[in-house]
Amino acid sequence: MRRIIYLLFLSILFACTEEETPSAQIDGNYTGVFIRTHPQAKFAPANVTLQLQGGRFSGTSARQNYPAICEGSYTSFEDKILFEESCIWTADFDWSYILSGSFDYTITNEEITFTRKTGDFTDHYYLKKE
Repeated sequence: MRRIIYLLFLSILFACTEEETPSAQIDGNYTGVFIRTHPQAKFAPANVTLQLQGGRFSGTSARQNYPAICEGSYTSFEDKILFEESCIWTADFDWSYILSGSFDYTITNEEITFTRKTGDFTDHYYLKKE
Protein backbone atom coordinates (compact mmCIF):
# COMPACT_ATOMS: atom_id res chain seq x y z
CA MET A 1 0.00 0.00 0.00
CA ARG A 2 2.83 2.38 0.85
CA ARG A 3 4.38 1.70 -2.54
CA ILE A 4 1.14 2.69 -4.32
CA ILE A 5 0.83 5.90 -2.32
CA TYR A 6 4.48 6.70 -2.96
CA LEU A 7 4.10 6.08 -6.70
CA LEU A 8 0.93 8.15 -6.80
CA PHE A 9 2.69 10.99 -5.01
CA LEU A 10 5.64 10.86 -7.44
CA SER A 11 3.38 10.79 -10.48
CA ILE A 12 1.49 13.87 -9.24
CA LEU A 13 4.76 15.64 -8.44
CA PHE A 14 6.20 15.04 -11.91
CA ALA A 15 2.92 15.79 -13.65
CA CYS A 16 2.78 19.28 -12.16
CA THR A 17 4.88 21.83 -13.95
CA GLU A 18 5.77 25.14 -12.43
CA GLU A 19 4.11 27.92 -14.38
CA GLU A 20 5.97 31.14 -14.94
CA THR A 21 4.64 33.86 -12.68
CA PRO A 22 3.69 37.20 -14.20
CA SER A 23 6.65 38.80 -12.38
CA ALA A 24 9.07 36.29 -13.88
CA GLN A 25 7.77 37.11 -17.37
CA ILE A 26 8.89 40.73 -17.04
CA ASP A 27 12.19 40.20 -15.21
CA GLY A 28 15.16 41.67 -17.06
CA ASN A 29 17.20 44.77 -17.83
CA TYR A 30 15.46 47.39 -19.95
CA THR A 31 16.35 50.63 -21.69
CA GLY A 32 13.96 53.02 -23.34
CA VAL A 33 12.11 56.29 -22.93
CA PHE A 34 9.66 57.88 -20.55
CA ILE A 35 7.23 60.50 -21.72
CA ARG A 36 4.30 62.24 -20.11
CA THR A 37 1.45 63.27 -22.38
CA HIS A 38 -1.36 65.78 -21.96
CA PRO A 39 -3.95 66.97 -24.50
CA GLN A 40 -2.79 70.59 -24.19
CA ALA A 41 0.93 70.32 -23.38
CA LYS A 42 4.10 68.85 -24.85
CA PHE A 43 6.65 67.05 -22.70
CA ALA A 44 10.13 65.99 -23.77
CA PRO A 45 11.04 62.30 -23.64
CA ALA A 46 13.70 61.09 -21.21
CA ASN A 47 16.01 58.11 -21.66
CA VAL A 48 15.59 55.60 -18.82
CA THR A 49 16.96 52.28 -17.65
CA LEU A 50 15.04 49.84 -15.49
CA GLN A 51 16.10 46.58 -13.89
CA LEU A 52 13.32 44.20 -12.81
CA GLN A 53 14.35 41.07 -10.97
CA GLY A 54 12.45 38.83 -8.58
CA GLY A 55 10.02 41.45 -7.37
CA ARG A 56 12.67 44.18 -6.97
CA PHE A 57 13.36 47.12 -9.26
CA SER A 58 15.95 49.84 -9.70
CA GLY A 59 16.63 52.31 -12.44
CA THR A 60 17.82 55.69 -13.64
CA SER A 61 16.71 58.56 -15.83
CA ALA A 62 18.92 60.75 -18.01
CA ARG A 63 16.99 63.78 -16.70
CA GLN A 64 16.95 64.57 -13.01
CA ASN A 65 13.63 63.49 -11.45
CA TYR A 66 11.94 63.11 -14.85
CA PRO A 67 10.97 60.46 -14.13
CA ALA A 68 12.23 59.90 -10.62
CA ILE A 69 13.41 56.28 -10.47
CA CYS A 70 15.32 54.84 -7.54
CA GLU A 71 14.58 51.36 -6.20
CA GLY A 72 11.90 49.35 -4.50
CA SER A 73 9.63 46.38 -5.01
CA TYR A 74 7.05 45.47 -7.59
CA THR A 75 4.27 42.96 -7.99
CA SER A 76 2.42 42.13 -11.16
CA PHE A 77 -0.83 40.39 -11.94
CA GLU A 78 -2.31 39.91 -15.39
CA ASP A 79 -1.91 43.32 -17.07
CA LYS A 80 -1.16 45.44 -13.96
CA ILE A 81 2.10 46.17 -12.17
CA LEU A 82 2.42 47.90 -8.81
CA PHE A 83 5.67 49.70 -7.99
CA GLU A 84 6.44 50.47 -4.34
CA GLU A 85 9.29 52.96 -4.08
CA SER A 86 11.60 52.63 -1.07
CA CYS A 87 13.76 55.76 -1.47
CA ILE A 88 13.51 59.06 0.34
CA TRP A 89 12.82 62.04 -1.93
CA THR A 90 13.24 65.77 -1.45
CA ALA A 91 10.25 68.07 -1.86
CA ASP A 92 11.73 70.19 -4.66
CA PHE A 93 10.01 68.47 -7.62
CA ASP A 94 6.67 67.07 -8.74
CA TRP A 95 6.30 63.72 -6.94
CA SER A 96 3.89 62.47 -9.59
CA TYR A 97 7.05 61.68 -11.61
CA ILE A 98 8.18 59.05 -9.08
CA LEU A 99 7.96 55.49 -10.42
CA SER A 100 5.42 54.36 -7.85
CA GLY A 101 1.87 53.11 -7.89
CA SER A 102 -0.16 51.06 -10.33
CA PHE A 103 0.49 50.90 -14.09
CA ASP A 104 -1.08 48.93 -16.92
CA TYR A 105 1.49 47.00 -18.90
CA THR A 106 1.78 45.13 -22.17
CA ILE A 107 4.55 42.84 -23.38
CA THR A 108 5.33 42.35 -27.07
CA ASN A 109 8.37 40.22 -27.87
CA GLU A 110 11.26 41.90 -26.01
CA GLU A 111 9.40 45.18 -25.41
CA ILE A 112 7.32 46.24 -22.44
CA THR A 113 5.14 49.32 -22.05
CA PHE A 114 3.94 50.75 -18.73
CA THR A 115 1.09 53.26 -18.81
CA ARG A 116 -0.60 55.21 -16.04
CA LYS A 117 -3.32 57.82 -16.43
CA THR A 118 -3.69 60.47 -13.74
CA GLY A 119 -6.29 63.10 -14.52
CA ASP A 120 -5.46 64.50 -17.96
CA PHE A 121 -1.84 63.30 -17.75
CA THR A 122 -0.64 59.94 -19.02
CA ASP A 123 2.79 58.54 -18.22
CA HIS A 124 4.34 56.10 -20.68
CA TYR A 125 7.44 53.96 -20.32
CA TYR A 126 8.47 52.37 -23.63
CA LEU A 127 11.18 49.84 -22.81
CA LYS A 128 13.16 47.22 -24.67
CA LYS A 129 14.84 44.25 -23.00
CA GLU A 130 18.61 44.25 -23.30
